[in-house]
Amino acid sequence: MSSTSDIQRLAPRNAEVCAKCKHKVFFRAVSSRIHADGRFRTVYLRCPECGARASRLVETIPPPD
Repeated sequence: MSSTSDIQRLAPRNAEVCAKCKHKVFFRAVSSRIHADGRFRTVYLRCPECGARASRLVETIPPPD
């Protein structure tokens, strides 16, 4: 049985306005690719309303040494 103190609290993701359909949506992650240097990751996204494609560059945090 786990307690609620074990739950990680994350900051909320902001909704974005889709450039194609102009709806305010939370884009759905389809896939991602880690860059060669390991510092960044590109996340490929889709709009849940119209299916338009987008991407987001996310900084990855290296594991502690």
